[in-house]
Amino acid sequence: PAFELLAPTTLNVVCFRAIPPADRGDGDAWNRDFLKALNETGDVFMTPGAYGGKTGIRAAFSNWMTVQEDLDRVTKAMHTTAQTFSARRQETE
Repeated sequence: PAFELLAPTTLNVVCFRAIPPADRGDGDAWNRDFLKALNETGDVFMTPGAYGGKTGIRAAFSNWMTVQEDLDRVTKAMHTTAQTFSARRQETE
């Protein structure tokens, strides 16, 4: 699974999107469904966003006690969910 940054990051909010497999069609719909699956894991909570006409995902890091291990946990949840989500979508299509 791959992700792309949608907007420059200057503060604590990151706007990005998951890059769907080439044969998955509508990237905006794929990202909305991926975000729902990611939030349903209970490991992280992110919100929908948009930038440059693309549907994306917003992650906000606002706790002053955030450490590298927290970022690693978020990244792992994103990658694990993307793999599981892609496999499930492929089975149903």
